[in-house]
Amino acid sequence: FRYGSTATELGTGIAVADGRVFFGGVFNGFLDFGGTAGSVTSAGSLDGLVLAVDATTGAFLWASSFGGALADGNPRLAASGWRVFVDARFIGPADFDDGPGLAILQSVDSYDVALASYAASTGAFQWARVIFGGAGQQFEGGVDAAGSAVYATANSFGNRNGQVGGYQAATGNPIFETPTTGISPYDV
Repeated sequence: FRYGSTATELGTGIAVADGRVFFGGVFNGFLDFGGTAGSVTSAGSLDGLVLAVDATTGAFLWASSFGGALADGNPRLAASGWRVFVDARFIGPADFDDGPGLAILQSVDSYDVALASYAASTGAFQWARVIFGGAGQQFEGGVDAAGSAVYATANSFGNRNGQVGGYQAATGNPIFETPTTGISPYDV
């Protein structure tokens, strides 16, 4: 199967769980997945995308997008049971719920990093939170999930510090996070 348009689409992440393959990436414009299957439209420049297909047949299952007026995305993915997790950058206000604008996160200065959860079976939004923000640019690192926890990393372009955190899979509440102040460059 091939999905695309005359605009930009780039892949940035992949995860497999429970008979599904999840692809993460960025896109611009409008993507139609065929007939009544579904479509997504970017809210601005580049937005993030999570696409689910059947692991056996490759058939389209669902797609969900997130972002705002500026360039967002580059999602890294992890899947565990009935959830798919997204570790991604965003700038300005960005909507993570692909719906009525109920999960809008605001970056502090430039790029910040969010962690979000979507239902693996439908793509329905579950929760989102900022995991690394502040002055300068922060970028996504990686994400993995095990049991009732999800772990994510991020890094900062300006001071070259990093963030490592563990979060409750059901709510996104922190289990632990590394300190981000008072550390020297390159520390995590």
